[in-house]
Amino acid sequence: MTSTTSFPERLREFRATCLQALKGNAGVAALYALLQILLLPVIVLINLQNAVSNYNAGLPAAAAGTAKQAESLASTLARSYNSLLQVLLPGAAVPMALLLAVVLCVRLFGYMQNRRSVDLYHALPVGRVPMLLGRWCAGLAVLFVPQAIGFGALALVARAFGIPGTGSGAFSAGFGLLWLFLGTAAAFTFAVFMAVCSGNTMDAVLSILGVNAGYPALLFCAQYLTMLTLPGYAISDGPSSATVYTLFAPFAAAFLPFLPPAASPARALSPGGSASRPPCWRRAACCTSGGKAKPRRTISRSRFRRA
Repeated sequence: MTSTTSFPERLREFRATCLQALKGNAGVAALYALLQILLLPVIVLINLQNAVSNYNAGLPAAAAGTAKQAESLASTLARSYNSLLQVLLPGAAVPMALLLAVVLCVRLFGYMQNRRSVDLYHALPVGRVPMLLGRWCAGLAVLFVPQAIGFGALALVARAFGIPGTGSGAFSAGFGLLWLFLGTAAAFTFAVFMAVCSGNTMDAVLSILGVNAGYPALLFCAQYLTMLTLPGYAISDGPSSATVYTLFAPFAAAFLPFLPPAASPARALSPGGSASRPPCWRRAACCTSGGKAKPRRTISRSRFRRA
């Protein structure tokens, strides 16, 4: 038997669906690109220019133009740039990307929540798989292109002010862009999955919010209940990593690189951590013996031989 639909036809259907979705969401992409430019490069440009003006205003006129002043100005700009990234990336770039992911999911896959729309779209001479993949790729393109434009303009602003580097660690522009790509793709894919599995738009949005907020809360409540039930068990003995708490919550996991190294719900209740506490059985023995663990008694074989 041979397939009645060839692979090139599927590619043409995928290309047509993707282009149509891109044309329909061109306004959203333009608005997102404008917001990216206003929130990242423009704010950084204004703050760096103010830093330069404040630095020049505080210099004595006789000592202008020395190498020491140039080094101190470069360090001041780099410090201001890093502090701005620490605020803008987790406070503006990531929340805006997650919000646009939900909006695009509703716009691209909202037809699945209406019976008439589903019948109309599936009656078109386009396969269901090319239609789904074409709209998914169009949504990712609408999200990725404005982000690349915003971070590209941010890199140009940093280079124009002679900042040595684009940040450090999770607050560098390159790492921030790559992590934003990954987090946005995961959040958008998760939202699409919920939209396909839900009956209406309200159920899809509530499912997205419920899973992303309910999974970390459910895991924490399970550990807390275990601590109250099992003697000698502490929350720090369980999985205290923030990665475990956001394993099935991509919207919450998008903020992981910007959290402090020891930030997790488990360590919030046990500041000492599991490294500074003895094991569970050791603490249980201490509780039953008045604070001191009794050593185990061993009976030598010679006593049995004498008997």
